[in-house]
Amino acid sequence: MWRSASSLTCSVLVTMTFRPRLCLGAGSDGHLMLMKAHALGGGRELLFEADLPESPAAVSNIRHAAMHTIDGHPTADVAAVVISELATNAVRHAGCPCTLRVFDGAQALLIEVQDFSPRLPVMGPNLWDNMGSSGRGLQIVKALSDTFGVTPSPQRGKTVWAKICA
Repeated sequence: MWRSASSLTCSVLVTMTFRPRLCLGAGSDGHLMLMKAHALGGGRELLFEADLPESPAAVSNIRHAAMHTIDGHPTADVAAVVISELATNAVRHAGCPCTLRVFDGAQALLIEVQDFSPRLPVMGPNLWDNMGSSGRGLQIVKALSDTFGVTPSPQRGKTVWAKICA
């Protein structure tokens, strides 16, 4: 069964309504292009929120805390990988501060990582063409999520997100 996020000090439960999002597509240079997409829809419940550490190696502690919150959700195992990839990419490429949020609603989890870097994420080569030790993060997110994208911030930075349906 699901555990309450109130047991974690870095978690808050609220109801939110989402604004329209943008989906990602890779340009010929690998940089992600912004494309209009439908809104992810309706109200969502914030299950988990935490500021990410400055070290990519420390992301596992945040991932474990988030997983504790969504334990029992049908997509929890897939969400663990997506959380790890999005959080590690943000810490490694955008720098801190970054914030991880996990929302629930309508048989789906929405995972967001917000940072203050104006640089858009870069999609690496296809997974089967990239057996190296890095550069596969967004390809993994693409393969595991139903949709993913980026929402530029009106002030500064962006939110990279992935939706995983049950």
